[in-house]
Amino acid sequence: LVTGLFTLHEMPPYLRPKVMQEAVRVLKPGGRILLSDYGPRPPHSLLGWIAKGVAFTFEMLAGGDHFKNYRDFLNRQALPPLIAGQRLVVKSKATAAGGNVALYLLSA
Repeated sequence: LVTGLFTLHEMPPYLRPKVMQEAVRVLKPGGRILLSDYGPRPPHSLLGWIAKGVAFTFEMLAGGDHFKNYRDFLNRQALPPLIAGQRLVVKSKATAAGGNVALYLLSA
């Protein structure tokens, strides 16, 4: 199992596909990739809006480049384009924190 938990949004845009390629490269036959990060869609509950506000605040407080990467990640629709760019199969997907967090279980 290769995991990526709240890491891709912290990286500059040029680095994200390279990290995904590396995850696929080290994946053993029959292995899975588990990704969790902020989701691109608006939250679907009050809890989601609260979680989004808290996340936004912490990401902003983390500093200029970090916040810029976070905003870019969301503007680029978060995980789905990165997954599609690697020809991965989505085995399962879910949301958490009122829709603010996306979770994907993938295979090659």
